[in-house]
Amino acid sequence: MGPFIKKSVWLGLISLLIFCAVLSIADGASDPFYLRFTTPKQENLVIGTSRSAQGIQPSVIKELSGGLDFYNFSFTVAHSPFGPVYLDAIKKKVKKGNKRSTFIVSVDPWSISSTSPDPNNEDDFREKDLALGKVNFVNVNPNLEYLFKMFTGNYHLIIERKFNERSMILKDDGWLMVTVPMDSVSIYSRTKKKLSSYRDQVENYRYSSKRLEYLKKTLEYLKDHGEVIVIRLPIHPEMMKIEEGFMPDFNEKVNQLSPYFDSYLDFTNKNGDLEYTDGNHLSINSGRIVTQWITDSIMGSK
Repeated sequence: MGPFIKKSVWLGLISLLIFCAVLSIADGASDPFYLRFTTPKQENLVIGTSRSAQGIQPSVIKELSGGLDFYNFSFTVAHSPFGPVYLDAIKKKVKKGNKRSTFIVSVDPWSISSTSPDPNNEDDFREKDLALGKVNFVNVNPNLEYLFKMFTGNYHLIIERKFNERSMILKDDGWLMVTVPMDSVSIYSRTKKKLSSYRDQVENYRYSSKRLEYLKKTLEYLKDHGEVIVIRLPIHPEMMKIEEGFMPDFNEKVNQLSPYFDSYLDFTNKNGDLEYTDGNHLSINSGRIVTQWITDSIMGSK
């Protein structure tokens, strides 16, 4: 083997070691989802979109319940509306064989809606080309499939986000902690922007009976493994007006599925009593309050 070949082999090995070292430090700062693809199967899950990802804190449930472990397997309105992709991921994440599990399922009008011309065409469901649709494994650590598919060409971000302060950190229990300025001016600015975004986008959303059917399938599957608590999280009163205009019969649609869940906790009557980072997501303090309400319901049913 000539000197050039030897040097090339050594450089290749060093590069590979550096690359592996970079992958090995991926964590909750790398992106808002990675850790959810690395944890083992779970007995108790929180399911939903970014509202529950940020709003429901498993550590609070554990603290107030005396040790009940939950894992937050919520994503975003784009990544985890109800459909075949999310249901398949949930089935992979549930630890089977325990009929005493508890599942918190967060629902809202957007999670049973589509943005395609035909809202019931599964081939056009928006989540197919995102993380849950692309990554097959959700219980592997490290999850090389996720890192290769979702960080292609951007592995430097793992290092940058690891060693720089981040406003968004995914905790080991799946809770997405968002730390942003909570002065009145900052809240007003973010809320105004978020409400404007939803008002602009609402025309692109259409109710999907197919997604409602998948919500039913999801609840039915979970019910076979334990208790199912469906919740509707609080939102800013102005956001509520947008949702009521878009889907005024949302609660009726959810109640149609009552045979497949144990209780429905609609907290939107508390909309004006809580604090939001942007009108759509609960602040950390308000999330703790709502999580306590949910925990009280869980403990009262046991």
